[in-house]
Amino acid sequence: MSHPRRARYDSNANPLSSSPLNKEGKPPEIMDFATVYVGPSRVVFSIPVEAASTHSPFFLNAFQGKFREGKTKVMEMVHDEPQTFRCFAQWICGQVGVPFVGDSESEMEGALKMYDLAITWIFADRIRAAGFQNYVMDLILERYRDYHGTNISVETFNHVYQNTLAGSQLRHVFVDLAAHKMSPSWYNIHKGDLEVEFLEELCLAQMTKDRYSVDARPSAENKLHNFMYHVETDEAVKEQEAAEAAREKARQKEQATREQMENRHVLDVKHTPHEYSVTVTDLPPLLSFEERGLFVKIKPHAFITINNLIQASQQSDRNSPAKVAGSVRLVGLTFAAARPSAHGLLA
Repeated sequence: MSHPRRARYDSNANPLSSSPLNKEGKPPEIMDFATVYVGPSRVVFSIPVEAASTHSPFFLNAFQGKFREGKTKVMEMVHDEPQTFRCFAQWICGQVGVPFVGDSESEMEGALKMYDLAITWIFADRIRAAGFQNYVMDLILERYRDYHGTNISVETFNHVYQNTLAGSQLRHVFVDLAAHKMSPSWYNIHKGDLEVEFLEELCLAQMTKDRYSVDARPSAENKLHNFMYHVETDEAVKEQEAAEAAREKARQKEQATREQMENRHVLDVKHTPHEYSVTVTDLPPLLSFEERGLFVKIKPHAFITINNLIQASQQSDRNSPAKVAGSVRLVGLTFAAARPSAHGLLA
């Protein structure tokens, strides 16, 4: 069995070159490669481990985990098509600038038919390589434009619906292609051979096609917009979550400020804490109020509010209104020291 190989990579040279220095005068990066056997005939591919792990959680778990593949860096994918994996291998090598041995990108893309591209997108979905999915989706739309409206095969539609879940972007794009671009005669001929789910979604797309996907201006080319069929990459999800967290933090801060402003009373509690006192005359011996306000403790055990003190004083002796003064006296009783707080004046 083959063993993983470690190659010194220089973007300006063969990836297996052992050149001691690159153009910048620095040692070339050492890169790990994994060997993947694809299909029943076990076609061999070599892919950079770090790039594959970065762009696909499937390969991250395989090559960086505790499985056998993590130790040997060798994987068997006998149920996949070599042509499908070749497309992925070429794309993943391109992400890190590693030359791909085999067909050029243009030759590879030209060889993939619509059915092949559908299979490739499904493969990308299975290995959870969102960036590769979006790349294949762009190829699907580009390939259809090259067809100039040629009808897609029943086999392709059925394969898509038999191998994807409801809500799949691949289903979405093929339904839109059928609704916006394909001929009614094709539908009349093949409707009995198509998946029921596809027919239901095609009907809905026909009813709403003037509102979605296509520029409705008569002079426009009525192109389907690629971004509408892209899946979210991990980076996009992280950015969205970070933005949402920032918005929530700002909302909480605004709410806290609003509550603080609402709780602010007549007395200015922003100053350095100090004692407050109230001088009144002719009040009943003891008053106890439990209404909201700034609470002041009166010895021995009664609680009243400054607001209620003022009201009681004004009713008792309108010529001697309650005042905030330097002495603390109330019909012979002394206030305990009071301090400002966020919720009012506390004992």
